[in-house]
Amino acid sequence: MANPLIKKAVITKKGFFRVRSEASLCGHFLHPQKGITTGNSKYGTHKVAVSIALDGKYDDDQIAFAAACESFEYSGRSGYASKGTKQIKDQIWNTDNNALRESREQNFPISVFVAEWDENGKKLGYQLLPDNYYVWEIKDGNVDGVTLNPQTGHAQIKFVLKPGK
Repeated sequence: MANPLIKKAVITKKGFFRVRSEASLCGHFLHPQKGITTGNSKYGTHKVAVSIALDGKYDDDQIAFAAACESFEYSGRSGYASKGTKQIKDQIWNTDNNALRESREQNFPISVFVAEWDENGKKLGYQLLPDNYYVWEIKDGNVDGVTLNPQTGHAQIKFVLKPGK
């Protein structure tokens, strides 16, 4: 018997998933909670980032871009309160941020999911952007002293992603 979640996911708008688990059931890799999903690359021994989810719930999220945008910046993982959306300390090079750096080194494609919200602030689901994205540049606020969260002043690790190769 077919899994009913897969059937429901397939009949929704193409590339749109009401919950993250639907994306996984349809062959995409999307962590149920974290913004960065990692996996193994067939070309190396290090973890790479296979997908990222832009929720728009963090104070520095910039997800108001068209699906065909030239590029966008993604803040790395860490530095946020465990049950909050405000950055409380400098970001560090943890496993997930290192996976994004390794994706750049290996020119590994990353799937990007963007949360869609209704006018009342209720999350409708995630739209998979049509192109694969690649990490083109890394800005480390711990090193350059410039890449700081404007709301908190804490250092951020920013990854500049662009579509295509």
